[in-house]
Amino acid sequence: MGRKSRRIPAKGNPVLRPGSCCDPVPLQPSGLLHVLLHAPSEIEELRFGRTSRWDGFYLAAVCHRRKYYPWMQLSQGRPKKAIWDWIERSPAVAEWVLSDESFRAPRDWPDSVLAAFGQVPIPEPVDFANIDWGKHRWLLADHNIAVLQAYTFGVDIPTLKQMLQTSDKQVHAQLAQGVRTLLEYPTFKLWCTPIDWKYMVIPEGLGSDIFEQTIMASTLRKNPFAAPAWASEVVVTTLAYGAYARSDVPKKLLLAREFRTPPFLVAPP
Repeated sequence: MGRKSRRIPAKGNPVLRPGSCCDPVPLQPSGLLHVLLHAPSEIEELRFGRTSRWDGFYLAAVCHRRKYYPWMQLSQGRPKKAIWDWIERSPAVAEWVLSDESFRAPRDWPDSVLAAFGQVPIPEPVDFANIDWGKHRWLLADHNIAVLQAYTFGVDIPTLKQMLQTSDKQVHAQLAQGVRTLLEYPTFKLWCTPIDWKYMVIPEGLGSDIFEQTIMASTLRKNPFAAPAWASEVVVTTLAYGAYARSDVPKKLLLAREFRTPPFLVAPP
């Protein structure tokens, strides 16, 4: 069978062409992989497979490193040959996987990112890296948001510049635009401004009765990404939200936020 005849689109298993903007990326964390696939590679095209399981890429990375990441909890298995080959034959990706920075969140945001947050409470990079996007995962298809996720997973500015084959200025611009794009999405804005309902009245629009409103309010408090986008919008468009967001309460809640358990547990050195 000729090579061209094998390029048959498959749901959840698209043909990916390294060295270019690959979308969609079928594995988690899709934003990080989006950026890594930008890096020049000897591989012209590949498929990651139909699964969206997170361990496909991590297991291949471990095999390339020949050691586990200290936070990993993996069952025994072999990586997909296509993913392992891609890492091995993509110099910038292979170098990053071997580095101490891979899957290690930086301590700080660049000034360009801090400025983009404006008056919105600013989460730590490791906090951003541990977002469980859930049904909102489609946001990571945006190139700039993908660059932002990659940064929080330990792809520093020089490496981003190398992989994206661009300039420092453009990398900073993409990181900042990623923040601005996310802040247009009510769910992310609410995630940055966790609600303590002792300081705000639960909006009636969150449900048809007090019971539904309380359940939705609890979900939004614990994890806005587990709630529908309309519920977040109801909250952030209230007059009370603006005053609350400017107070010290959400900042204290951000500092106390607990990280998810593996596989996405990354922490600064």
